[in-house]
Amino acid sequence: MQHRTLLTTTAILTVLLTSTTRAEDTNSNSQGFYAGVRAGYGTYSRDDYKSGNINLETDFKGGFSGSAVAGYSFANGLRPELEAFYQKNNLDTLKVNGVGVDASLDGKTYGLIANALYDIKMNSSFTPYVGAGLGYGFSKGSKTQVSGINIEDIKNEAPIGQLRAGVGYRISSKWIADVGYTHRHWFDSDSAKSNIVQAGLRYQF
Repeated sequence: MQHRTLLTTTAILTVLLTSTTRAEDTNSNSQGFYAGVRAGYGTYSRDDYKSGNINLETDFKGGFSGSAVAGYSFANGLRPELEAFYQKNNLDTLKVNGVGVDASLDGKTYGLIANALYDIKMNSSFTPYVGAGLGYGFSKGSKTQVSGINIEDIKNEAPIGQLRAGVGYRISSKWIADVGYTHRHWFDSDSAKSNIVQAGLRYQF
């Protein structure tokens, strides 16, 4: 009986030590430069365009959202990152002074953001993270028609900020899968914002 108890105890300790070692190995590989890409679905809304006495209310369709990132992971969890983004949202509906009109527009937004992220260490292959970023963005509306009449491209640029949250999963010592949510706001308008869900991969150098 004592022999069986000893064997059981030894087996439990072996499993615990192995799990601890794997967790330490995961953390030991968490520091260094990285680069990655993400892609997913993003919405864009803005309803306060004005020109003289004309008020424009717009509603955009959800569309493709992509990002390329590069940064550095510190052992303490801090992760500064530079992000280049691109998003496409076509016009769904347009109202002029409250009246719906027939219109079409191919909408694009793109820009560059400096993020400050924090990885929450879990001693496992899963690592949740939170963060925020500031940058500068551009928006462009092309192939624009209102009531069948072609009009000039609509262009805009402004400072932007964003909040991010997600989770990374370490596939190997070099590769990390990433799923996250981003709320992005354009500072030239109270109503200009995007909500984005993306998945991607990061490669740790």
